[in-house]
Amino acid sequence: MATTLRLDPEEATEVDLFVLALREDSHRTRLDKAEVYRELIRLAREDDAVRRKLLRRL
Repeated sequence: MATTLRLDPEEATEVDLFVLALREDSHRTRLDKAEVYRELIRLAREDDAVRRKLLRRL
């Protein structure tokens, strides 16, 4: 299933820089934003503390 995520230009730049930093920190040559988004959702589903933090932000 394809999903679209809309970010304003400033947020898009921040996300790009964050993903680049994750790629460097993980010593990977490639890291797709979709993979990061999927793992963040999985993390929230698996960890109640992360889920609660997400709910507070929503």
